[in-house]
Amino acid sequence: MQLEFLIFRPMEPRDAKEYRNALNETLDDLKLYKSTLVENPNISVKTTELMIRANQYFQKPNEDYFVLMNGRRLVAYGYAVQRPDDEWSELGLWVRKSYQGKGCGTHMLRLLVEHAFNNHPSIGVYVIHDFSNTSMGNTAESLGF
Repeated sequence: MQLEFLIFRPMEPRDAKEYRNALNETLDDLKLYKSTLVENPNISVKTTELMIRANQYFQKPNEDYFVLMNGRRLVAYGYAVQRPDDEWSELGLWVRKSYQGKGCGTHMLRLLVEHAFNNHPSIGVYVIHDFSNTSMGNTAESLGF
């Protein structure tokens, strides 16, 4: 896969359907989304769109949500958030199941790190992931986390 052709951009309401489809493909064994925006697999596309719009409307400074796109197909979702009274930016992401193991997570994490350092007054970044997600742990470790 040619990672340089993937488009990294802020998440938009028009991404709701593709975001929801990607989440459905990437449900874990407990039928939980690993997402900060949607936690319920029964939420409609319209509700997902409204949640994305609300997230944009109420977005706080240094709280950014992104997608990595292959044309119109969502590859990965990620965020870079600097919490109030914190000197560090928190990064998190998930990769659509059909794109896992192809370097997309590493590419997305690099882009999130670059965004955080260029746009947040952070002194550093850290990655949040589920302890059982060894793939994410390995990805973060490969980038020096």
